[in-house]
Parts: sequence; structure tokens; C-alpha cells
Amino acid sequence: MERETRMSEDNARNVIERIVTDSSAREALLPVFVESIDRAHYVAAHKWGITVARDRVRLNVGMIVVCTLYRGAVWLALEGAHDLSPLPHLDGWEYNGPYNGFPDMTEVYVFPQLHELTPAVQQAHYRLIEHAKDKFSKLRSTAESAHNDGALIYLEQILHRTLPRPLY
Repeated sequence: MERETRMSEDNARNVIERIVTDSSAREALLPVFVESIDRAHYVAAHKWGITVARDRVRLNVGMIVVCTLYRGAVWLALEGAHDLSPLPHLDGWEYNGPYNGFPDMTEVYVFPQLHELTPAVQQAHYRLIEHAKDKFSKLRSTAESAHNDGALIYLEQILHRTLPRPLY
């Protein structure tokens, strides 16, 4: 697939709507994903990017994946979440960590029916984004070159709001 097609808003729409097929589920999950984008931009405007693959959409900060839209859910990376209730293990779901330098990293899956983040989960996710910002001087070059503005355009259209753009 040509780069222009892969980076298009139409391609992003097709991928996202294939990942989360139900429109009400998208209404629940996409704001969670976008909240992570907002936080990444707030703390590291030049260190984040969105990548779109056939079966997932990822938010990368520095050298790590901090949030993924995948298999009808949002995967969030957390740091320092020891005080949270045990999180369920889901067979067949891949775990993106732990990463070198992130020994306290854990994960949580956000599903449409349970999409309200508790303050503890939100703060643990924000700590991970902050740590990624502090640990790395820039976004991984492959993620920067693969940043998909088409995904941001699609998210803006479906959520009726403007999203930030990375500053690189």
C-alpha cells in the first residue's frame, strides 16, 4: 500500500471501525484514546505520534507505546499502579512491556462497558507518559516517520473537536 493511502483519513477510519465495529463502543472508547493524546501533547509536544497498523492504532511517546486501540478495547500502559486492584489477565492479548527502564510498568484494558477511568488508573497512566517524556529526548524515528495525521483527522470528525498535532 502506498504511503499516502496508508496515512489517509479513509484508511484510519477503516482500521478504527474494523477494530471497534460498534459505533456506541467507539463513542465510549475513542475519548479515552484521545485523552491520552491530549496528555502526551501537554507534557511532550515534540515526542509523541500516532501509528496505524492493520489491526491497531498506537500512541507512542518517546520510545514506547503508551496507549493502543486494539481488539475492541483501549490498552493503557501504567506506572506505579501497585495500589490498584488486581487486573484481569486476558488470554490471547499481547502485552507491550515491560520496557527496559520501566520496571513498574503494568497494563489495563478499557472496554466499552467499563470505559470510565478511575483517578488511580488515570494518574498511573499519566505517570507513565511523564516517565516516557523524561526518559527519551525524542520520539522514536520510525514512529515519527510513520505518524498518521489521517487518524487525527478521523478522530476530530467523529468526536467533533480539534486535536493537537505533534511539534516536529
